[in-house]
Amino acid sequence: MVTVAQIAASAFNAVSASITDSINPATMEDEDGVTQGTGRAVVDFQAPGGGFPKNTLKDRTQDIYLEGFTVIPQEGWSVTIKTVEYLIIWLHDVVVAGTFFGIETIPKDELLNVTVDFQTQIKTRNGSGGFDTVWQTIAGSPTAAYFMAKSGNEIFGETTLMANTKNQLVVPFFAGVKADDRLFVNGRYFNITFVDNMEDRSTWLRLELEGGVAT
Repeated sequence: MVTVAQIAASAFNAVSASITDSINPATMEDEDGVTQGTGRAVVDFQAPGGGFPKNTLKDRTQDIYLEGFTVIPQEGWSVTIKTVEYLIIWLHDVVVAGTFFGIETIPKDELLNVTVDFQTQIKTRNGSGGFDTVWQTIAGSPTAAYFMAKSGNEIFGETTLMANTKNQLVVPFFAGVKADDRLFVNGRYFNITFVDNMEDRSTWLRLELEGGVAT
């Protein structure tokens, strides 16, 4: 009896023999950076997107087929091919055999487009009956995320111009962030107003942010 794994291996071998640079080694890692296996990959053709003036993120997804892996990929994991790391955003386990996979991905450098610093308040007694408060980076928090501007406005308060922006941020899931924490992005501090564990899957977090003038 022939298995899906055998058919996939035979197909990859045949293609590699005819087109030597079409099949590439691939390494898969989970969201903690732990290697979950190695195998082979072929990057499928992807039609160019139609975004204007620049393709949007949804236009830059890349389909990849994986062979030789014994662990089923998961959304939020990554696959590295030729030094490029791709984040898995969708998975198809071909005929549910657990041995041959089609994945939809986005290059990590394009998805996580800003450097971020998650900060929380730390209070310490000051010896005078009160507390001193400092902001401290949250241990283990991601340092890169996908940042989107939603809306903004400016108003005059007496003689001062006050700016307010509403933004959204998507980041790989991590525990410990709260709605009263803050975020430092591109020279500005943003208050976190809402934290959403998307679909309760502990894969991605969506954060609603409010920001003011640049610091």
